[in-house]
Amino acid sequence: MATPPSTWMKEHEKSDQKAFQAIHDHMDRLDKATNNDLIIYKIDELKEQFIGLEVKLESNFITKTEFEPIKKLVYGVVALILMGVVGGILALVIKGGV
Repeated sequence: MATPPSTWMKEHEKSDQKAFQAIHDHMDRLDKATNNDLIIYKIDELKEQFIGLEVKLESNFITKTEFEPIKKLVYGVVALILMGVVGGILALVIKGGV
């Protein structure tokens, strides 16, 4: 006895739906795996860039402790110059007023 076409179609539709769902699930897993690989690759790139920045910072810039003596020297020179200017102005005012 042959199965009616409508029953046969329903059975095949169910199996097709299961197959499509399996394919869809597999593609999702592949997509997630690809995204994970891409994320890992991007993180590795960022790590390399960060290491490059660290090397540049170490070689091109000085630390605060290394800058402290230079800072004191510059502040001292500026203070001497300003004292000379203020002293000169005071000398002019005092001499001119007497």
